[in-house]
Amino acid sequence: MRNFAQKIFAAALLLLLNVLPAAAQPEPCGTTAVMELATQANPALQTQRNAWERQLQNYIENNRRSLEDEIITIPTVVHIIYHTDEENLPDSIVYNQIEVLNQDFRRLNADTANTPDFFKPVAADMRFEFCLATHDPQGNPTNGITRTFTNVEEFAYNSSNYEVITRMHFDSKEGKNIWNRNEYMNIWVINLNNSSGVLAFAYLPGADPNVDGIVCDYKYFGKPGLAAPPYGLGRTITHEVGHWL
Repeated sequence: MRNFAQKIFAAALLLLLNVLPAAAQPEPCGTTAVMELATQANPALQTQRNAWERQLQNYIENNRRSLEDEIITIPTVVHIIYHTDEENLPDSIVYNQIEVLNQDFRRLNADTANTPDFFKPVAADMRFEFCLATHDPQGNPTNGITRTFTNVEEFAYNSSNYEVITRMHFDSKEGKNIWNRNEYMNIWVINLNNSSGVLAFAYLPGADPNVDGIVCDYKYFGKPGLAAPPYGLGRTITHEVGHWL
């Protein structure tokens, strides 16, 4: 289980009700397909996820959060893996993406009035915040952004080979190794072959610790993003962080 404060798990269960209806755009998401592929590659993964779910349900039964509870801050690292200059997004795009996440999860986003009526009674400040990491796994100072040049022009999504799908997570495959998922939320920003229309995906709780995090095509990351509206608002990552939690 991830080692962030355990109160995060009870609140996360409410995320789809409280945050995403107000914040998410209908961007295509590859999470379900990637998790199915991961389970095919490692059948034991489903057992691990079931055990995690039992722990979560047990926690929910015995704990409740309130608006008086502390704000949970999640250290985040953004791994930018680029082949061209355009893919090597500037720091400003990363900072703006973190700002969008914090607005959405604290329900400070300007478009809360667009929350569907059905969800308005339960939409709430989740009391989650995200900050770029200030120290790397070795304890060295960092701005929470890594940059890795790759000879891979496009990272595959349309593949039945799990090792191909996860290539961006490994130094040895011209990607970038994960920072300890028990201490950081990892986001990989890449040139994703999205001929299927998929813009991003996330690994659900209980995932392989070597890949656990979020993957996003560089064009749909940050605000203002490089994509045409409505995909340049930073909400693709808001949606995927909901899955990851």
